[in-house]
Amino acid sequence: MGGIGDAISGVGDVLFGSEKEVSTQKTPRLTPEQMELLKKLSSQVSGQVGKGIDPYSGDLSAGPSKLQDTLFSILEGRQPGLINALTNYGQEQLTQDETYDQGAAKEYWQQSFVEPAKQQFWDDTIPQLQEQFAGQGALSSGGFNRAVADAAADMNTQLGGKLGEILYQGKQDFANRQLQERQVGLSTLDRALNEMNALMQTGQTQRGIEQGGLDAELQKWQMSQPYNNPWLGHAGTALGVNPYQINTVATGGGGGLMGGLMPGVGVGIGSMFSDSRLKTDVEQLKEVLPGVPAVRFKWNRDLLPDADDEPHIGVIAQDLQQVRPEMVHTDDATGYLRVDYENLLKEVEHGVY
Repeated sequence: MGGIGDAISGVGDVLFGSEKEVSTQKTPRLTPEQMELLKKLSSQVSGQVGKGIDPYSGDLSAGPSKLQDTLFSILEGRQPGLINALTNYGQEQLTQDETYDQGAAKEYWQQSFVEPAKQQFWDDTIPQLQEQFAGQGALSSGGFNRAVADAAADMNTQLGGKLGEILYQGKQDFANRQLQERQVGLSTLDRALNEMNALMQTGQTQRGIEQGGLDAELQKWQMSQPYNNPWLGHAGTALGVNPYQINTVATGGGGGLMGGLMPGVGVGIGSMFSDSRLKTDVEQLKEVLPGVPAVRFKWNRDLLPDADDEPHIGVIAQDLQQVRPEMVHTDDATGYLRVDYENLLKEVEHGVY
């Protein structure tokens, strides 16, 4: 800040300050080694922009494994047979009654029961009846004939019942055998399907291993690309700071009362804090009103932690309160004194002083 004190001539300089010459300077912030590294990195990046990369030429998907391919071929060839087996099983259940062959059962009944019964009828039953009726002298009577007919009817009734029993049991046995055969067939089919499912799962595992190998090849290729060089991750650390710092340099001139007020303390150029308790390093300058000197000061950062550490120019509220109490009032929120700088500057500017 330009010195004001006795060198300030006129109230205008105190109010508005004198002009300064402002220029900018670009100061390097990198060491020569860091600057050289930055140039190399920039050259590498600029050389790659718009160029792209060579696409990966390897396989990305493993596809079906060898074991899966084999199973697919087997299933495709056997698919009609599997479908037919399941379909025939249902049809056999619906038609099993019609497929029972009664001929064999009747032949068995004929040979095992009918023929022996007839032979027994002629060998035993007829002679017994003849002997019975001959003793009564009624061998040629109608009673003998009725006895023979009744005995034959009883024999036929027994043979008919036996035939029904044989047919029923044979039918049941046939159905049970069919069911057992189907169960065996389905069990075999189920085992085959389970085995194929296990092989499919093994094939899926085999494919996963092959896919893992392809993924590893892709990762290896990616790691070999220039843009994945791990040393590039250390570039920021190697550089550390921005390459240049732009500094604004002001020379000559001096700060005025209007320009020296603390930014953000007041609103506009109206009422602003100017309490002596908020100021440190106070240096009196030329009076702006009788008994009210302008002062150069710094803000008390213990009370105003957000304030800067630069020197400013203003007045002390307690000094102004002695001369123009109407221009000073107490802030309700903080209890510090505020100065009505707008009216103070108008008074000074219009030559009241």
